[in-house]
Amino acid sequence: MSRDLSTEDALLGGRIRYVQPAQGYRVSLEAPLLAAFAMPPGRRPPRTLVDLASGPGAVALCLAHRLPRARLLLVERDALHAHLARENLALNGHEGRGQVLERDALRCEEELGRGVAELVVSNPPWFDRSGGQQEAAGATREASRGLDERGFTPFCRTARQLLGRGGRFCMTAPAAALPAVLQALDETGLVPKRLRWLHPRATAPAHAFFIEAQAARPGGLVVEAPWSARGEGEDYTAELRALLWGEV
Repeated sequence: MSRDLSTEDALLGGRIRYVQPAQGYRVSLEAPLLAAFAMPPGRRPPRTLVDLASGPGAVALCLAHRLPRARLLLVERDALHAHLARENLALNGHEGRGQVLERDALRCEEELGRGVAELVVSNPPWFDRSGGQQEAAGATREASRGLDERGFTPFCRTARQLLGRGGRFCMTAPAAALPAVLQALDETGLVPKRLRWLHPRATAPAHAFFIEAQAARPGGLVVEAPWSARGEGEDYTAELRALLWGEV
């Protein structure tokens, strides 16, 4: 990809090199935060993780930094983003343990098989084409980030099929989508076990959430202390900065 059509940026305070399109959808703080949420301190490392709708691979790359021995499977339907995901794996020395599958995340179990992962993560499309929400600017961004009428249910169903026994599915979505996500989890046999809100500021309503679900008995949901992105000024809070810079 021509460098005038892409930029090389950094994640986790420069620990990760990351090429992404210069226009359209670009990585936001939800990607490294999802990686941090998926692997809290003390959690058993997975042998294999799958990133559904991976884009150029930001979430998987952040998890690869935390999980140096894990096998990485990235699933992305957009050809440009899949190409960049492969480039990003190579840039960070992960070619030998990573694979990018250029396919719709909703049908990837046909090639990957069932029960292959201990951890599935997804930062799925945030724009609802069927519900009248504003679409992303640019064809590539809209194509990669647009939900269709099926909503979140297919992502949850695919995650359920990919998870091995005791496996975990972690995803992020806009705050207003919580009822839809909970319904999708219920419809696909996944039970929410952890939930964490993300607020732009401590005094502002949450704009996103992170949720972990498993195929398990109902109940046991833990709502963790929320994250606030910024304090009184424009700087990130100390907690967010440590997470985004890969210091914890």
